[in-house]
Amino acid sequence: MRGEVSLGQRVRKALGDGGAETRPDAADPRFRGRTYAIPFEDVWQASIALLDKVGCSLRLANDRDGIIIAEASAIFPRRIDDVTISVVLDRDAQTRVDMRSIARDAKSDLGANARRVARFFELLDRRLAEQPWRARTGSTIGNS
Repeated sequence: MRGEVSLGQRVRKALGDGGAETRPDAADPRFRGRTYAIPFEDVWQASIALLDKVGCSLRLANDRDGIIIAEASAIFPRRIDDVTISVVLDRDAQTRVDMRSIARDAKSDLGANARRVARFFELLDRRLAEQPWRARTGSTIGNS
């Protein structure tokens, strides 16, 4: 029947495909990245501070290029995940954040990378909403 999901498709989705990333056209809003009406430096610092909360170790942070590179280790299945976070100013001078988390050598990650990306943005949204400068400037968080 049309619209039904096969057992094989459900199993593949449950096992994960080894990675997750944000895209503007993602069907799931958790994977569309974010655009914030918040200064770059505040978003940059918050992004770095949250790495350990999503199981990542910082490897490189280059604020000039807006790239954060980290890695996460998993015990089961045993693997290393490569994480890249992009924090840049868009054409409207808003701070744009995108993320990619992918298993280095594994074909399946049991959905861990998708959970990591979703959790990172959940925590980032919460942290930026609590910033004291927000009350001073009247800025709001805008997701897209």
